Amino acid sequence: MGSLQEPPFSDQSATSARRFLIVDDDPLVRELFADVLSDLGDVDLAADGVEALAWLRRARYDLILSDVEMPRLDGCGFFEAAVAEQPEIAKAFVFVTASGDTPSRSRFFRRRRLPVLHKPVRVSELACYVQHRLDAAGAPVRQDP
Repeated sequence: MGSLQEPPFSDQSATSARRFLIVDDDPLVRELFADVLSDLGDVDLAADGVEALAWLRRARYDLILSDVEMPRLDGCGFFEAAVAEQPEIAKAFVFVTASGDTPSRSRFFRRRRLPVLHKPVRVSELACYVQHRLDAAGAPVRQDP
């Protein structure tokens, strides 16, 4: 599973495993989501947008599951910074939030056509949603050694 340490360099050219980045300031949520997604591919974890940007600079992700409200750099700020560096990464984002949407946040998601899941998210629903997204995107199937 992932860690909150400095991310290692990752060269995905040698593997076709799916890769996920979970970004949430709640360690229990990170671990729960990691447990669900680890059955579908490799998982890295970040506690906020700053840590997540460090991961993005070292690895490519099939899906990024990001909380909205986080310290240092929130989910919207993380999205904007990530897309500024890698425009193609926008399609990998899925937001998860426990807070009610403000009008400005709703506009942010709507204008960018970003999917938003609302906490609490059932484990079975998360797994099905992610699998559907991967299938629709044609992400490679995980190859276990």
